[in-house]
Amino acid sequence: MKKIVIIGRPNVGKSSLFNAILRRKIAIIDNKPGVTRDRNYAVAQFNDKYFYIIDTGGIIPDNEDDLSKSVFRQVEFAIKEADIIIFITDSKEGLNPYDKDIANILRNVNIPVFIVANKADNENRAMGAMEFHQLGFNDIFPISCLHRIGIYDLLDKVYEYLPDSNIPEVSGLHIAIIGKPNVGKSSYVNKILNQERVIVSEIPGTTRDSVDSIIKYKNRKIILIDTAGLKHKAKYKEHIDYYMFLRTVDSIIRANVVVVMIDASFDLTFQDKRIFNIVKKMGRPVIIVLNKSDLLPPDLRKKTREYFEKELHFASFAPFLLISTLSGKGVYKVIDTAIEINNNMKILTSKNLKDIRDDINEKLPFGLKYKRAIDLRNIIQNKDNPNHFNLKFNMKIDVKDFQLKYIEKAIRKLYNFKGIPIKLHW
Repeated sequence: MKKIVIIGRPNVGKSSLFNAILRRKIAIIDNKPGVTRDRNYAVAQFNDKYFYIIDTGGIIPDNEDDLSKSVFRQVEFAIKEADIIIFITDSKEGLNPYDKDIANILRNVNIPVFIVANKADNENRAMGAMEFHQLGFNDIFPISCLHRIGIYDLLDKVYEYLPDSNIPEVSGLHIAIIGKPNVGKSSYVNKILNQERVIVSEIPGTTRDSVDSIIKYKNRKIILIDTAGLKHKAKYKEHIDYYMFLRTVDSIIRANVVVVMIDASFDLTFQDKRIFNIVKKMGRPVIIVLNKSDLLPPDLRKKTREYFEKELHFASFAPFLLISTLSGKGVYKVIDTAIEINNNMKILTSKNLKDIRDDINEKLPFGLKYKRAIDLRNIIQNKDNPNHFNLKFNMKIDVKDFQLKYIEKAIRKLYNFKGIPIKLHW
């Protein structure tokens, strides 16, 4: 995927633009540690295209203190890996000497540079933003992150530079296997393949890149994607660990179904939860696989599954499977379940959607806050992402989490979206 880097001096609105772009469709996938020093990465989507958006610390050229040097190094790394640069300035303050210094650095890069004049909250500031043409770049975008003015104009320009949809046309069922290091991802793939297709080791972190393996199963083409183990972000060492993370995110995006593998012989960890939430935020169909059941006494296996289901109560829509890659027990059940889930990702008919709407309106829990009755006028399914639904009410309302859960429950009650996170927009 293309990498789009936001740079600029301090306090011009870099993080505000970063958040405004992400609000379009996909939430933050991960933050590299730190607020000002380090780069924040996220996967964003605009229309049918995905890209990385990278926030950086504020640059003060020629400042010699240690923090400024650290920030500048991070920005240099970001520029080297960038495909597009968004150079953000402050239209309220106007052209600043630091802006000129940064522009001098950017003139040496051979990639598109877009100037964004933030805080253009009125017509005068928007017109005044044209002074930034002095920086030597053609594309100037007056915007207001606060009021979300001009954001889509900027994204439309970015869109022109992105390749055609980088979610491949699937000629088979893509299943990504993700999880912490050493939970058995590569062992699972090897058990299915019955050969050493991927290096297996007891040393966490052996798989350095995502590896595709193709099998034929029940007359279907299945692509198993083995991925690098996802470490806790505090344990990232330099760039290799973060690039491994980004490669895993790529694998999640192109997968039809994602398997989150957990070591059932240990208690659930914060990292296990974080990995599941990455998949859920990205809206990908998911299976939770509890591996190493052979290490559990037979009388504890049921209790172990119940323990994980309780601890992962927010994953109640996902199937939980107890398997052993060592003995082979349950390994093909994972593929059978992935096929079932993929078949559940379907487009509903107008009548289906009307039935859901009518069922919701019968007991819509919106309380007595509003003076007239709340009515869900329409529910529209996204044809490109069938687990996304747009809700149209008869008035502007503040929808609470418990109300969204009620609506999601109503959808699941009438139609089988097993293993599929439902995304509601209004």
